[in-house]
Amino acid sequence: MKPNVLIVCLVSLCVLTWPAREPAHAAGADTPMMSPDEALQRLRDGNTRFQRDKRKNPEQGPARRVEVAQKGQRPFVTVVGCSDSRVPLEHVFDAGIGELFVVRVAGNVCDTDEIGSVEYGTDHLGTPLLVVLGHSRCGAVTAVLKGEEVHGSIPQLVDNIVPAAARAKARLGEAFSNELLNAAIEQNVWQSIQDVLTRSHAVSERVKGKKLKIVGAIYDLENGTVSWLGEHPDQASLLTGHAAGHGPALPLGFIGAGAGILVVALGFYLLFFFDRTRFRRMTVKRRMIGGNVAATLMTLFATAGIAWEFSRMGSHVPLWAWALALAIPAAAMLAFSLLATGSIMDSFKRIVKAVKEGRVGTGR
Repeated sequence: MKPNVLIVCLVSLCVLTWPAREPAHAAGADTPMMSPDEALQRLRDGNTRFQRDKRKNPEQGPARRVEVAQKGQRPFVTVVGCSDSRVPLEHVFDAGIGELFVVRVAGNVCDTDEIGSVEYGTDHLGTPLLVVLGHSRCGAVTAVLKGEEVHGSIPQLVDNIVPAAARAKARLGEAFSNELLNAAIEQNVWQSIQDVLTRSHAVSERVKGKKLKIVGAIYDLENGTVSWLGEHPDQASLLTGHAAGHGPALPLGFIGAGAGILVVALGFYLLFFFDRTRFRRMTVKRRMIGGNVAATLMTLFATAGIAWEFSRMGSHVPLWAWALALAIPAAAMLAFSLLATGSIMDSFKRIVKAVKEGRVGTGR
């Protein structure tokens, strides 16, 4: 074969077998078109025009429709807002087609679906700013504060608002008032931001990397003004305590449950193992009773701690957390029940022998 033919063949083989370049994680995800502060100022300016009835209605014509349809979307902000028909976000910020990535849900809550949508806007599309926008006279927050009866799937929707309402009531009392409502609306904005930061690894990592800024805001239905709350007051601690991957950080309830297990385990050790002679003299029945008592106490500690944590988080708890909540007390009960009667195999043999000889129920 001639050298030039060989070279052509080798080049062709390299071209055919060269690994295809992987698509970018997202179009412009790591190269935002503007900084977070620039995006925020753009929203401020748009809301000022809206409030003063001087909207420019930018980027809303046929040419813009064709442009975003053919070239894709490049929004500069992700906004989580309420589904309330009185809060039209593109109008509120005087924005055009393809400029806002909007997630709207009653009560501007952030649960699994909303957080997934936020991740798409911030991580996939690369918006440098995330705004959680509450609004005055929010019906969802009002319903939770008043304990109104709701039906269908609405209870599972508004339970995300429960912690915010509880914090507002702890400060202002149970009696409903406009002051209480306004405080709960603000707390609900903070709660949604907290849910995003603690349940989304993608979002929290972008915040840590200074690629994303998250701010809260409240829209006034009457005068059309957006009041900016800024970043979450506990953002630093929320980011520090975030566990890797999706789901909440290690909850204080689990830590408390673990501490309860250690306390009971220590007491069990001091009671049953410190004096081995005394332990050997104990009947099988008493060993079993001691083990079950210890296991029951540990289960109560664990269940109380986990129940407290889940009540704080709301009922929208990941399935893995429920499985873990059941597994920890069950494993502790099994382990310490076996330890209570000695080594696992020895205890099993003793119990079987005692049952055969009819000594289990006699106390001998």
